[in-house]
Amino acid sequence: MEKVEKSETLGLIIGRMNPPHNGHLGTIKKALSENQKVLLLLGTPQKRDLEKNPLTFEQRKNLLEKCFKEEINETKLRIFEIIDSDSDFVWADNVYKFVSNNYPLGTDYPWARDVNFYFGESADSALNCIKENQKYFIDYNFNYVENPRAGTFVEHNGEKIDLSATNFRKALRSGDEELARKFTDPRIFYEIKTHFKSLFF
Repeated sequence: MEKVEKSETLGLIIGRMNPPHNGHLGTIKKALSENQKVLLLLGTPQKRDLEKNPLTFEQRKNLLEKCFKEEINETKLRIFEIIDSDSDFVWADNVYKFVSNNYPLGTDYPWARDVNFYFGESADSALNCIKENQKYFIDYNFNYVENPRAGTFVEHNGEKIDLSATNFRKALRSGDEELARKFTDPRIFYEIKTHFKSLFF
């Protein structure tokens, strides 16, 4: 895992986190420890997709607020929704607007020109979209920080199960509460379980 010393920089994380699991929470904690401020953009499909994206933006935001209440109260962490777009350029432009509108360089955030972008793997679609359109992020310098997903797992009944939102959703839908609770913070597990119960049972 790449280590970035805490400095006057802006941390940027983009993901669905549907639902939030310990890998997501670990990435947010890492970013908070390495940057002055962190901007978290939660992706949402244009059409509701219960299979891969069962929770709404507000539901996911509320869950994360429970885990990072202090950081949000101190404005160290800001959470917004970013809607999917058929155009990579339009999507990247929306990311630019979130960054520039929340941390305008000409005011109290001159350091925000240096952005640490956190990603899980080289195939990450958000990562590649930002890289392809980085030239349009005028006045911003990007440092790409990998937080590898490979090798992260939960142990259950003698097995190692990859830590992923897909496996978390699968455990929740199957009703395997013992397994599902190992995927996330105990402060938010019951609420996640309740959301899934209302959708699938």
